[in-house]
Amino acid sequence: QLKDTNRENNMGAFGISTTSTVIGATVSIIIAIAVLNFTMVEPADLKYNLKGRPIKHGRKRVLIPLPDIGFDPTEVAAPWRMLTELGYSVVFATERGYGPAVCDPSSLHGFLNGMVMKIKPQALEDYAKMIKSPELRKPISWASVDATRFDGLLLPGGHHPGMKQYLDSREVHRIAREFMHVLHKPVAAICH
Repeated sequence: QLKDTNRENNMGAFGISTTSTVIGATVSIIIAIAVLNFTMVEPADLKYNLKGRPIKHGRKRVLIPLPDIGFDPTEVAAPWRMLTELGYSVVFATERGYGPAVCDPSSLHGFLNGMVMKIKPQALEDYAKMIKSPELRKPISWASVDATRFDGLLLPGGHHPGMKQYLDSREVHRIAREFMHVLHKPVAAICH
């Protein structure tokens, strides 16, 4: 559902005029979910993954790689909520797979005493639930990602310097290449 909850003040997820960006990110997620619904590979059609292991199919799985620190909480928590509510299994991955990734701390409170880019209450609630989820608390490592075991990829963004780890990672680049160019699976990228 596309719903602009901030219509009266035309303010986006961060409390600044970003309604079109928030709607654009939501549209990206909705399109990726729609594509996932039409591109599911049947188990009989794909028997082995890229590493030669048998593939187990169940619920549709979406991979969300994250840096250890610095992702934008709204670009991860809102899609996580939407995907899990729709019955998708979300798997998070960090560089080493040690413990949960941490969002950009300044994005929770905003800049300039909360006057700029302050997170909205719904996004804060989503983030609070997500950080307690087993999928975020026990991520897999980027190196262990086998793209054939997933049905879609979500690449969130962020402003924190910690994002460099994720943006410059050869493993994250490999994952994206496998999803897009080898397996032709849906990829959603969110960045405002």
